[in-house]
Amino acid sequence: MNLYRHGNHLYAMSREVPRQQAPGIYRKQIGDVILTTLVDGSETFSFDIFSQSISTEDARGLLVAANLPPTPSMPVNAYLLQSEAQTILIDTGDANCMGSGGRLQEALAAAQVEASDIDAVLLTHAHPDHVGGLVDLTGSRLFPNAELILHIDELRFWQDAQNFVGAPHLNEVRSLACKVFDAYQTSIRTATDGEVRPGIALQHLPGHTPGHSGYWIESGEHRALIWGDIVHWPDIQIPRPDVTLTFDFNPAQMVQTRKLLLQQVTDNRILVGGMHLNFPGFIRVHRNDGGYQVQEERWLPDMLPVL
Repeated sequence: MNLYRHGNHLYAMSREVPRQQAPGIYRKQIGDVILTTLVDGSETFSFDIFSQSISTEDARGLLVAANLPPTPSMPVNAYLLQSEAQTILIDTGDANCMGSGGRLQEALAAAQVEASDIDAVLLTHAHPDHVGGLVDLTGSRLFPNAELILHIDELRFWQDAQNFVGAPHLNEVRSLACKVFDAYQTSIRTATDGEVRPGIALQHLPGHTPGHSGYWIESGEHRALIWGDIVHWPDIQIPRPDVTLTFDFNPAQMVQTRKLLLQQVTDNRILVGGMHLNFPGFIRVHRNDGGYQVQEERWLPDMLPVL
C-alpha cells in the first residue's frame, strides 16, 4: 500500500485511478435497425497534417470556438448495424496502429456482440485506422464468419505495387491493407455503387482514397449515412470544406466530393455518422452565412427513432 501526504495528513493509496474512458457505445434507431457507434480510441497529429489552405492559427481557432482542446486529436469510430436478419460492422478501427486505439473488441463486448456474430464488415477505405481491427498481430482474421465488402477501386489501388513506387512512407500502410486482404481473400466481395447488403447501399465518395465510400442505411421511411472520412475534424472541415490533409490521395477531388455531399445531407436533413466525429458519433449539417455548420447529436438515454 502506498501513502501520500497532504498537509499534516497521510492517506492510503490502495485503488487505481482510471486513465482512459470506459468503452464508448451509443445506439440510434433507424426504422427497424439499431445503429451503434463503437469508439475504438483516438489519434493525435501535428497541425502540419493540414494543407496550406488553412493556417495553424486558424485551425486552432476553430477548435477553440467549438470548445475543444486546441490540438489536432480526433476520435476513431466504427459502426455496428443490427437487425433481425443481419449483424454488420462498418470499419474496424486501428487496433492501436496509430494512436490510443484498439478498443473495438471492448466496445463490441459492451454492446454484447461477439466477433463470430458479425456477418459482414463494410469498409469505407483501407487506411490503418479503418482496417486495423480486422486482424490480430499474426495477421489472422478476427471475424471468422464475416464477408468483407469494399469498393473495387479501393482493392485494386492497394494491391497494385506500382501505385506506391517512390512512396516508401506508405509501405507500412499498404502492408497492413494487403495483410487484411490476404486474411479475408476467400470472403472478399467488391462493389461499385448500390445495395451491398439488405437495406445498405454503397456510395462511391472518392478523393481521400480512390475507392473511399460511404454507406446509406435505410429501413422503412428512415435513413442515415455513414460517410467515412469525408471529414477528419468536423469543426474545421465543415465550415471550411476546402481544407485538405496530407494523406488525401487526390485533394482537389476530395474537396469536390465533400462539397457535393455536404449539400446533399443538408438539403435532405440526413443524419450522418462518421469515423472521426465526436462522440456520440452522429451529426446533422446546416447552412450558416453561405457556408455550413455542424450540429452534433446529443446523448439521449432512450433510443428514439430518427425523424
